[in-house]
Amino acid sequence: MSLHHEPLVQLLVALSASRSSDKQAEAALDALARSHMHHFALLHVSADPSVPQSARLLAALYLKNGVDKHWRKTSKSTFQADEKTAIRGLLLSLVCEDSAKLSRAYAEATSKIAQIDYPHDWPEVIPSLMATIESTLNQTSPFHQQLAQNPGSVEALRRLHLAQQHSMYTLHRVVKGMYSVKTMRVKHVLYQMAPQMLQHLSGLFTNNLSAFLSAFPSSATPETLANVSDPILIENLDGYIQLARLSLKILRRLIVNGFPERDDYVRVADVTKSGGEGFYKPFEKVEGCVALSSSLTGCLQKMLEIRRVVSTVPCFDSIFKASTKISLTIGKVYTDLIASRAVNFVSCHGSMDVVRFYWSLIANGNSEGVPDAKGDHDEFVDRILLQGMILLRGVIKNPQFHIVSGPDRHPLTEEAVRRVSTDLATPDFVRAAAEKLMTNYLVYNTEEMEKWSELPEEFVADEEADQWEFSLRLCAQKVLTDLVNKNREVLAPMLVSMLQQVAEVGPTSDTNAIRLKDAVYSAVAFCSYDLYDYLEFDSWFESRLLPESTAQLPPNANPLWRVIRRRVTLLVSHWIAVKSAPAMRPLFYRLLIHLASPSNEPDMVVRLSAVSVLRVVISEGLLTDSTIFEPFVENSVLVLAQIVNEAEEFDTKVSGLTTLKEIIYMMGQKIAPFAGTITKQLPALWEASFDQIMFRTSILLVLSTLVRALQEQSVMLHPLVLPAIQNTLLGNDVNQQMHFLEDSIDLWVATMQNTPSLTPELVALYACLGDLIERGSTDNLKVVLRLLEAYFVLDSGSFAQHPASLVLFSKLALYLVDLKLEATKHIARTLNVVVRACLQANHVTPAQQLFVQSKLLQSLVTEILQSSAKGIVDHVVADFTTIVSLLVVWDCSFIVHFLEEFGVAVAGKGSTVLPECLDVWNRVYDAMTYPKQRKALGMALATLVSTADPNVLNKIQSILGTLAGVLSEVHGMTSEDARLHWCESIRSSTHSLGEDDDESPDRKRRALLEAQDPVACTDLHAFIKEKLQACERAIGGQQWNLMLQMVDPDVSKELFNLF
Repeated sequence: MSLHHEPLVQLLVALSASRSSDKQAEAALDALARSHMHHFALLHVSADPSVPQSARLLAALYLKNGVDKHWRKTSKSTFQADEKTAIRGLLLSLVCEDSAKLSRAYAEATSKIAQIDYPHDWPEVIPSLMATIESTLNQTSPFHQQLAQNPGSVEALRRLHLAQQHSMYTLHRVVKGMYSVKTMRVKHVLYQMAPQMLQHLSGLFTNNLSAFLSAFPSSATPETLANVSDPILIENLDGYIQLARLSLKILRRLIVNGFPERDDYVRVADVTKSGGEGFYKPFEKVEGCVALSSSLTGCLQKMLEIRRVVSTVPCFDSIFKASTKISLTIGKVYTDLIASRAVNFVSCHGSMDVVRFYWSLIANGNSEGVPDAKGDHDEFVDRILLQGMILLRGVIKNPQFHIVSGPDRHPLTEEAVRRVSTDLATPDFVRAAAEKLMTNYLVYNTEEMEKWSELPEEFVADEEADQWEFSLRLCAQKVLTDLVNKNREVLAPMLVSMLQQVAEVGPTSDTNAIRLKDAVYSAVAFCSYDLYDYLEFDSWFESRLLPESTAQLPPNANPLWRVIRRRVTLLVSHWIAVKSAPAMRPLFYRLLIHLASPSNEPDMVVRLSAVSVLRVVISEGLLTDSTIFEPFVENSVLVLAQIVNEAEEFDTKVSGLTTLKEIIYMMGQKIAPFAGTITKQLPALWEASFDQIMFRTSILLVLSTLVRALQEQSVMLHPLVLPAIQNTLLGNDVNQQMHFLEDSIDLWVATMQNTPSLTPELVALYACLGDLIERGSTDNLKVVLRLLEAYFVLDSGSFAQHPASLVLFSKLALYLVDLKLEATKHIARTLNVVVRACLQANHVTPAQQLFVQSKLLQSLVTEILQSSAKGIVDHVVADFTTIVSLLVVWDCSFIVHFLEEFGVAVAGKGSTVLPECLDVWNRVYDAMTYPKQRKALGMALATLVSTADPNVLNKIQSILGTLAGVLSEVHGMTSEDARLHWCESIRSSTHSLGEDDDESPDRKRRALLEAQDPVACTDLHAFIKEKLQACERAIGGQQWNLMLQMVDPDVSKELFNLF
């Protein structure tokens, strides 16, 4: 151990020996981490055999994590070049490390570095690893020499095998990591290296597999293997099969990702030829790749047999595990190929033999699986069968076969499709496959039925998750659906015929008959789109399904009949959008509520499925079924409340509340008679869920939906809703406040939108806006502004003088200056609504005082004057200008006086800033989006002209030009057309947050505000003419004419021609 590394070793030893965190040692190690060559020192320590093994492993882990964090050049504390070079070199010398844990850590570090540095900074990584592997196989290697010196030493043989396996594992990690890099440059280099690597590794795989099969005792049985006592034989067998396993893992990456799909897809110069001439061969032209990928089924057969034989022999446990992994890796090769390059795979010679082999495994298996040596369920068999089904599904129906044209269409597509249809998917095969899938795999197995009984909520959640890649039954459903879709003429009549065969199976039938009936019903459900022309679902439902599901069960009924009742609900969910008349929905509602009720249906899985399907049926009739569903509302509410109370899983509770929310939304105001029934259930649910924050947010969502549905009648909910809002927003638990924030505000918005009048409780909530505006993001700001608008539109007089308004508007004044332009636009549009509400309600003085005392008006003027310097876009300045324009129209002297005080006290000018404001206002006229904005500016400018203020008259030319522009918009229009032109509303930035109906009280109040807006209703021609005449009278006709002579004749002529 180097003396230079001794302090580092001491720290690592202390950390590795401590069972709890050693803060002092960790801090010292973190301090060392910033020093040069620290990570190289970690690697050096981990490679030192004199250091305790636990400290070596800890050093390797610190190194791996450091590489992950700091190796990239863009990292804040990246490695220096000399340290990187030293680490790369030392890592390559450690690939044969004996320790499996150290070897894995080195391999992961090497892989992470290669992903970043290959090929530019580390082009030798793969050649070096290949050379190391070759050296471990060479008889002249040190490992072989040690074995030659001790020919009977199992330990020397094991060290040789570990060196081979660990170097191979490192190559596997590097290749796997490199193929995760998506840059084309790396892909090109890997394309060039793949043929040589494939040739070398396929030779390794074949040779080691052959050596293993030759050394494995012939005609072996568990009994004969149990008598094998030669440790050299067992070690050699393990060494051969482990090398074959690791070779295959790398080959899988090469076969699937290592080759361009065809000549015209990716062209790469073939560096293996002198001068780089010629082109690289794609997948289907690399004979070794094709031969290997199509011959692996033979290896799979041998591995399955060996796995069966050695499963009960303890000394062959590692071989049992290796054979299991090889079998699954072979399946991954095929499933990866069918997923990423289906045309290549199907076009290969022998591909259909591969599919037929896997189908033979499927045909001989079933959903029950087989027990392993210990009597437990053998998940390996399920995984092999799943791989076979995924492969079959990819061959039967694959989107890669249906690319019509373009660069992504493979030239061999037609050949691949023809091969599937003629060599595999013949009518006889698809009929046999469909029948086998239904009878063997669509039925519930024993394990699933146990879960149904013991964990019903978890069972339903798994079913709805539709994770078909992990379930034999769900995967079989997908395969069958694709088979029917591609072979409708063959299989649809077959399914209808099987439906007739199971028609008479009833509650007292035997278990096998009921299982078959459920499988047929399942197939009819999932293939609904393809059976459209073959089955009249509505008549079948009335005559067969409804009686089967609702009839009283006899005493001797088979308990398995519950699967049929559940299957009927799923049939409804699949067929309602395919072929079902709206007149059938009352029957659907009756059935589903019947099956969801505990008094009618004791089985929880059936009840939960009925609730889920009820939500589907409601969504189909969301806009049309409110009258139809009315007789079922009360029962459905009670049933859903019972399910939510009984449920233990969070997802089940939320599902019930979501269904209730859909019912409320569909019913609209017709839910009013049942509001008491709903609200009676919610407090108990709230109290029972004190530790389930997400569930309580679902209750808040139900309340929001109910408030919006009731509109004016929602006042009856205020005793329940307003305390809920206050408690969730102002409670003692800060964490709960943050969780409830969004949904509580949404409920508040819904309440304000739909309240017909102001209540003391709503006034009390108003004070919360000042705190809420500081929480969250821009979206939260928009919601708070939406509430602010709603309050002022409801009663501007009360809130213009409310103490909380001064706090809130003071914060808005700061936000206008500090926030981004997008946020300031939202604030400006809301202030526009607030000002118009105050002015129209004749609350001018309180509004003026509020804007001055909160310094909001000061911020608006500041932003207008500094807009050019700060780069504020004109359309935002136009929004600010509109607010000031409204104040000018209502009380011109107030604004003139304020601008004079602003110029003296704030701007430091010593005089008014009115001329500067006029320059900006005239400039942004063209940026005003809405006609009403332009009219308000025109009225404000005309009002200022009427004061005959010299500061205004000095800008008369630009003012008259703006007035001419405003008047020209409606020149030649009738008074009614002009009124309609000016009446377009200035759309609030928060309009999209209003989920309220067009008939909600808030919308009506806003509509009235727009209809009575004096700016929109004023005759602009008469208004401007009157103000200009007032100016003329104030300064005298002679002075007026002299002033007009100083104006551009074209401007004055254009204006006066419009009168």
